[in-house]
Amino acid sequence: MAEAWPNPSEVLGKWTTRLDGVAKVTGAAKYAYDVQPDGWLYGMILRSKWPAAKVTKIDLTKAQAMPGVKAAVLAGGENRTVRFYGQELAAVAATTKQACLDALRAIEIEAEPLAFVVKEEDAMKPDAPHVFDPPNVSDPKLNEDGQVDQAMGSAPIVHEAEFRTQIQLHHPLETHGSTVSVQNDQITAWASTQGIFSVRDGLANNMKVPQSNVRVICDYMGGGFGSKFGPGAHGGLAAQLSKAAGAPVKLMLNRFEQGLAVGNRPSSLQKVKFAAGQDGKLIAADVENHGSPGVGGGGQTAGGGGGANIAMPYIYKFPNSRTKQFGVALNTGPASAFRAPGHPRPASAPNR
Repeated sequence: MAEAWPNPSEVLGKWTTRLDGVAKVTGAAKYAYDVQPDGWLYGMILRSKWPAAKVTKIDLTKAQAMPGVKAAVLAGGENRTVRFYGQELAAVAATTKQACLDALRAIEIEAEPLAFVVKEEDAMKPDAPHVFDPPNVSDPKLNEDGQVDQAMGSAPIVHEAEFRTQIQLHHPLETHGSTVSVQNDQITAWASTQGIFSVRDGLANNMKVPQSNVRVICDYMGGGFGSKFGPGAHGGLAAQLSKAAGAPVKLMLNRFEQGLAVGNRPSSLQKVKFAAGQDGKLIAADVENHGSPGVGGGGQTAGGGGGANIAMPYIYKFPNSRTKQFGVALNTGPASAFRAPGHPRPASAPNR
């Protein structure tokens, strides 16, 4: 039996004070950026200045000897392949921001720059530099329903067009970051995150401790839009620095870093072919998409298209439809979820 509609309602049609409203407008709300536990240190990351390179040496000795520096760690090992500008190489923790900056400049790196590609059309060429070992373009993900070719051949009206959407960045007001305290095998993280459990799981895996040993706190978050799930490389480095320094480390990214390395909405290159009858009724759709989630899902090693897949065809229903989607690897930062993943890009095509 259905519940009776409340009359009068205690909530509908009435003003309701937001539970967090007073704290936010008065400044009482504490965000991850505001956290300052006793004895905390600044953390900063040294990032690659090459879009592609083979790193053969990273020497932290001089950085570790700088005044105020309490710890310096590698990000991913000394010998590694860099695949995008801004990729993490090392990180430092120090008593002041200036000490961190001085330490980053003192780190010695030897690397061989490699050929790179940052545009989809260039990456799709046969002679393009490989982002990963396999080709840059993944095998297609194919979905087909009905008799597309037959419907297209008999349709009185066929329209073809090409559409493009660019990579988009989240840029929340509060940048990505966290303050992490590692004491023995117990971890506390004050993180700017949409997923406290995914941060917990990521830190537990990074530091090789049980999930029950990790506590993640996020009372307020200054925006995320899908990009703040998991600790990220910055969270893992903050934890490693804290363990090495024996003190909490606050590692919040600056705005430039935010645009490089925390994720984006992938691009799309859409070829759309629609068929309709004389009465305007849609008969068939044949669509193809090449999208690039950078190093986060392009070629086959990177996930066979992953973040490049979009919901096609979109908005309208077709009795006959075929979609073919390709991931294109680029020497750019990885993709991440962004407000209705897989939907805004295809929505742009049929509405133009």
